[in-house]
Amino acid sequence: MKSQKPITRIGELFLFSIAIGAANCFFRDNPGFFRGSFNPYLLLALVVAAYYGKYYGILSLLISSLIIALPLPLALEQLKPGTWGPSYWNRLLSAAPVPLAATLVSAYILGLIRDAREGALAGAKERVRLFSRQKGELLKQKRVLQTINRELEQRVSRQQDSITALHSEIQELYSVNLDKALETILGTVQRFSGAETVSIWEAHPQSKDLHVAASRGWEEGGSRPGVVSIDGSIEGWVLRNNTIFSLKMLGQYENLRQMDRGVNIMTFPVSAGRKIWGVLNIADMPFEKYNLYTEKLITMILALAAPALERAVEYEAVVTQAEVHPVTGLPAFSQFFSLLNDNLQRARRNRETLSVVILELTNIPVLSETYGRDNALQLISQLAGQMVILSRNKANIFHYKDESQIVLLFPNLDYDGASLFSLEALNGINQREWTVNEHAVNLEVTVGYASLSEEQMEAEGLLQIAENILEMQKV
Repeated sequence: MKSQKPITRIGELFLFSIAIGAANCFFRDNPGFFRGSFNPYLLLALVVAAYYGKYYGILSLLISSLIIALPLPLALEQLKPGTWGPSYWNRLLSAAPVPLAATLVSAYILGLIRDAREGALAGAKERVRLFSRQKGELLKQKRVLQTINRELEQRVSRQQDSITALHSEIQELYSVNLDKALETILGTVQRFSGAETVSIWEAHPQSKDLHVAASRGWEEGGSRPGVVSIDGSIEGWVLRNNTIFSLKMLGQYENLRQMDRGVNIMTFPVSAGRKIWGVLNIADMPFEKYNLYTEKLITMILALAAPALERAVEYEAVVTQAEVHPVTGLPAFSQFFSLLNDNLQRARRNRETLSVVILELTNIPVLSETYGRDNALQLISQLAGQMVILSRNKANIFHYKDESQIVLLFPNLDYDGASLFSLEALNGINQREWTVNEHAVNLEVTVGYASLSEEQMEAEGLLQIAENILEMQKV
């Protein structure tokens, strides 16, 4: 009712006044209802003033006065001839002024009271609205502060554990399996950054594009492309410039806005050693994790992963050039020798250490005769797996010159370290239970090792030393 337009209210006042005037026709002896104690014309003005305000109350009184002064005497003249005349006006002049004046003053006072009440109510509503909005803003700030506080508490609470956890994750990176290394990087980034959608892209300079090498959080059969151009994408921009991209940079650089596909929140260059191998892209992550702390943490993870990724990339390149052994799954001696020469050149250039360890299963002829050649060779595969665990994924493992021999290429391991590892390997082999077709067997293993030194810098000489030690144990 109070939300009605003024024209609607004025129309209602006319209708009510006309209705009262029509009722007044049945009381021909009391025109205007000024005789007696009840006057609906005046009561209507007071009610209107109390509900609509002083101006509408005064307007109602004026409309009623017009009805009484003009249409009412005409109607009464039609109903009772002789009513229209000076006597009608004389009766009104004698009876109407005082009630009308009193009603006018009363309507004005009631209107003032109503307007004051409405003003106070409107002010209270405005205060409630402001309080409600302020409360909403405070609740938002509270939620944001709670989220930030929770994130800070998590940082503080896991600082000690995170160093250990990060060390364990980095150790997992030292795998000759490139796919496993990339999955480990993605898992580590997700764990420490909270990223929900993250991917690693490998650069293909010949075709000038980037291919998805590993991803997490992508929907199966989604519309996201698996190949993007180096020249026309944010991933390519990061690769070309060897710099980090952050979403806030879109507001600063027009060229980045033109390349933006809406899937880059943070993008980092990924190095394999000293070479920029590809990029890591985060497409979705919690808002509270989008900060400089997370950016530095991911940068540190990728820097720690660079040497391990370089080994995995090199090993992958060597292995894919030739077939692996059909039973053991290990690459052949020729791949080992090629990788050994590459590592020797790097070690000499950077003045690093390097060792090789050869293990031979000397009783494999007996095992092959008893359980079959393939079953005996499966023991070689199990032995290689045991060496992966003992070396903590730091060694690349190949077949040596014979099927019964495996060789470990150990970067950054000197002679003392190779000797200690050989003892640990023999101890681990002797303590483990080995089985073939659920039959317990004993492994007779001999070990030979050699390390890069100033006297011995070539691959052939290094391997000759390891073979000599190996043969000495058979005597």
